[in-house]
Formats: sequence, structure tokens, C-alpha cells
Amino acid sequence: MKTLHQLIIAIALLLLFSLQITSAQDITLLGLPEGAKARLGKGTIEDIAISPTGKQLAVASKIGVWLYDTQTGDVIMLFTGHKTAVRSVAYSPDGITIASGGGLGNDKSIRLWDTLTGEHVVLSRNSEDVRALAFSPDGLTLVSGDQGGNVKLWDVSTGESIHMLSGLKQQILSVVFSPDGKTVAGSALNNTIFSWNVDDGQIKHNYFGHTDWVRILAFSPDGTILASGSNDGTIRLWDTATGQQKKILTERTEREENYGTIAYSPDGNTVAFSIYYKSKIEFLNVSTGIVEQTIHIPEGKVSEILYSPDKKTLVGMDRGGKIFFWNLENGENILTINGHTRNVRALAFSADGTTIASTSGSGIALWDVKSRQHLQTLQGNQQSVKSSIASLAFSPDNRTVASADGNGNIYLWDYTTPIHVITLKGHTDGISSITFSSDGSRLASAGNDRTIRIWNAENGEEIQTLTEEKGQVFSVAFPLII
Repeated sequence: MKTLHQLIIAIALLLLFSLQITSAQDITLLGLPEGAKARLGKGTIEDIAISPTGKQLAVASKIGVWLYDTQTGDVIMLFTGHKTAVRSVAYSPDGITIASGGGLGNDKSIRLWDTLTGEHVVLSRNSEDVRALAFSPDGLTLVSGDQGGNVKLWDVSTGESIHMLSGLKQQILSVVFSPDGKTVAGSALNNTIFSWNVDDGQIKHNYFGHTDWVRILAFSPDGTILASGSNDGTIRLWDTATGQQKKILTERTEREENYGTIAYSPDGNTVAFSIYYKSKIEFLNVSTGIVEQTIHIPEGKVSEILYSPDKKTLVGMDRGGKIFFWNLENGENILTINGHTRNVRALAFSADGTTIASTSGSGIALWDVKSRQHLQTLQGNQQSVKSSIASLAFSPDNRTVASADGNGNIYLWDYTTPIHVITLKGHTDGISSITFSSDGSRLASAGNDRTIRIWNAENGEEIQTLTEEKGQVFSVAFPLII
């Protein structure tokens, strides 16, 4: 008995040690391709799904599926297997399986992952990007919607296609099962919404009314109402028995107030929706049409929201690279997951090789090369935030980083402070390349206006303009002075 007791303790300690190693692992080394030494950032966010227990969050990204602990924000695991980006993700009702859909390349497969072991199987190899996934309430069936307008039902256990659901002719934006699992609804880029009978795959209703993309669908908890959010600025409620419109909850006329996403509250009394360009989430009473609560998002534009299973937390996804958790009682931000980025458009090493600057279009992220940690983001109210940054350069003294944008502006930053130092204006079109002279006193820029401009890097004055008559200039460099 004593020996058995000692064996049990030894196994427990071994498991604990193993967990500590896993939790302490460097996430920059997870799932690297052969030959790569480290990864800075975690790839763009394409989709999110919360586990049925609410303890995990799955994030579809350009490099795989990340699993996070929703209490701490720590990385649990990274699933890599898709050869290209993961466009969509969904949890099975028991939380044991995650479905992922690929795209943006040759790998458009649908894969099923074991959340405990990380092992996966390929359910299907699609010919189009898989843009939306959802499990049936019993977990036996998976519905997928792709960029070609195809909606398919899959038998999860066999991998066989059950039905091809017809009607939607363009890219699928949303698919969802009704709470009883008997109906599937889908929306597409051509303003249309269809619902189908799961048993025979036949069309039940075509919902008419929206005049622009229908981005997102959500069934009420009792399944009697289907809510839809559209780029036409409306949220509409539909009677699922008749297919008729019941109510337009709210109506916006300006593009700046388009909806990013909607979600039914677990009790069915409220619809939460994000107004994408206004950076806020509103909670609308379904019966009265009155906004009962508003969450302002100063840091980003939320394109997807989810209620936690315990009904206490709202999770929001910002395509800029952040995931927010809010307390539903008071609207306070209780957790933010950072590190995801948009597509990297420009990179630059500091002269001493200790820092990397990167940009996904707006803002400049600075990374420590040795620790592989994000140091800070240079982002103010200057125009480069609104216009995509196309080029970056460090000064030789490692104090200044320069960025050039699509409007023809160049910004110099003292990144050790960090302070926006000066703006260089002169180009009449976007800038494709910038570089410092070896002594750091001058800066050269190549613009889409067919000019090369030489600047005084100290005061921002233009020294000289060279014009290329025969074509566009894509790159500039100073001669190396030895």
C-alpha cells in the first residue's frame, strides 16, 4: 500500500512538473516552420469561439488555432496543421472538439481538433475558403459556409457530406443552427438570408428585406426569432415559423454606423450589437427597442462578440489584434489579450540589431529581439494612423524611427521616449521607400509621385527633389561611406 501511495505521489508530481513546463513555454517558439528561430506576434485574428464551460477561447489566426485561458489570458496551446490561414473556428457542445476552416491559400480544409491532445483529422478538403462554421446542439453535425456560396452539412463521426444547402449564391458570411438543431440559417454577401430543414436539406424560408451584406445571424434562445445584422444599417428580427419580418430594432443611415456583429443574450431579452466605426457596443431590449447599456471601446473596432456561458462576461474580437473581456454587470474591461497583429506590411531592424519595428498598416510596433517581447506601439493622432504605413527605417544612432504612409507623409519618432518629433511633407502621393544616410543627418524617400526627396533629418526641411520621368520609383538607398 505504501509503495502504491508513493507511486501515485510520484505520478502527480510528474504531471505537475509537466504542466509547469507547458505553462512556462515560450509561445514565440510554438508551431514554427522548419528553420525558423522565433515568431514575433501571433498572426491576424480571423474568428473566435468560446468553449461551453467558458474556460477556454479558441482564436482562428493566420498561423493556426490558439487556445487561451479566459481567466488569465494565458496561451494554453497552438494547433498548427493548416498550411495557410485559419478563417473560422467553432467548439463542439461538449467542448472536446474544435472545428477549423482554412483559406487564403491552397489549404481550404475543414479540420477537427481534440482540445486535450491537439491531434486532428481532416474532415473535408474544400475548393473555397471556409468562412463560417457551426456545430449542431447535439454535436453530431457540422455546418460550413464558404466563399463560393456553398453551405454544407457534415456528419462529424464519418466525415461524410450529408446535404448541400442551396440558395445562397455568393460568399457566406454567417451560418447558425437553431437551438433545437432542426434548422440551419445562413447569410451571404448578396443581402440574402435562407433557412433550411436539417433532415432533408430543403429550403424553409428566404428572408427578404436587407439591402446590403448580412454580416451576422443569431437565433433567440427559444428558436422563434432569427436576428440579422447588415451593412444597410439595420438589425431585423424574423419569425422563424413564417419567415416574415417581425421588427426592425434600429436603423442607421450613415456608413459610420454599420454593424460589426450581433449576439442574443442567453435570456433572449436583449440583443447586443457592435457599431463598428463608432467603436462601441450597445445592448438593446428586444421588446421596447431601448438601449439599456453601452460599452465604449476606445482602443479598437469590435467585429465579433460572444456571451460567456455563465452570462457574466462579453467577449469581443478586434481585427486590429486584440480580444476584450467585459463584465456585463458594470461594463468594465476585465481582461485584454494582446499580441495578435494584422498583416505585416513593413519591417526594419535597429542599427544595433536589438529592436525590430513592424507595422500592419497603422501604428508602429516595437519588439525586443532577445526576449521576443512586444515593447510598445507608436501611435498618435497623426495622419499615418488613418493612412496605411508602407515603409519604416531606423536612424543609425538608434534613437529615431521613421515611417512613411500612403498620403505622402513621413513621421519621425524618438522611440526611446516615445515622442512624435516631426512630420516631413512634400510628396503628393504615397511613399514606397525611406532610408537614412549613414551618419543619420539626411533621409531619402521614394514616392509614387515619381520623385525622390532628400530631407534634413534634424529639422525636416527638404534639401533636394529628384524627378523620375520614365516611371515610378520603388526603392532608395544612400551609398555606404567607409
